[in-house]
Amino acid sequence: MVLGGRRMVFENLMALWIAIEKECPQEVAFKYLDRYLGDGPKQAPKFRWTPQDVEDVMKFRKEGINCAEIGSYYGLKGASISYLLCRKRKEVSARA
Repeated sequence: MVLGGRRMVFENLMALWIAIEKECPQEVAFKYLDRYLGDGPKQAPKFRWTPQDVEDVMKFRKEGINCAEIGSYYGLKGASISYLLCRKRKEVSARA
């Protein structure tokens, strides 16, 4: 039981270190760590937008925060945020 607890603490510390080094959210760091410790390919995980993430990005943009800064919150480039916003605007206009 003690060894399992130590491993979990070690994994949490490693995920924190990855999040700091890669400047990415904790969730992405844990995915990266899981993929690295597992048998899968040793590559960075793809970021998947949740509805809450998209809502937050749109809120940040309405507040006047630029795409580069918003991208830094998610460990992404500003161009990725611009693309997301453009795609969402097209989806909204297609529904109308």
